[in-house]
Amino acid sequence: MNLRYKAPDDFAVRADGRRKIKVIEIVPNQIITQQALENPKVVDGEAVPDPARDILKLVVLERHQATGNVGVGFVRGFGLQRGARASTVAHDAHNVVVVGTNDDDIRFAVRALEEMRGGQVAVA
Repeated sequence: MNLRYKAPDDFAVRADGRRKIKVIEIVPNQIITQQALENPKVVDGEAVPDPARDILKLVVLERHQATGNVGVGFVRGFGLQRGARASTVAHDAHNVVVVGTNDDDIRFAVRALEEMRGGQVAVA
């Protein structure tokens, strides 16, 4: 694992509540996804996960060249009510992929994967 990121800043999504966010919608039993536009839950100027509406944060971190590249978005369809799930098993690039209900659990999952040098993690 060769990560370079600045948590929590790299995971923040600035929002003022006036603009909708794009949400990836999982299509059950399919590889395809849909897109939805939703009003975000905003706390202290940031869009945050909203498990009550099944809107979770999705973070992808490049882990091979320490580029610091981080992608952050939102996804619906995992059904998590708390915690996070993370994996380095992610076809094609096998980067770190994390979905979670809050940034603390997302960071915890990333650190656990770093310590394990990859794999899969569930945080409850």
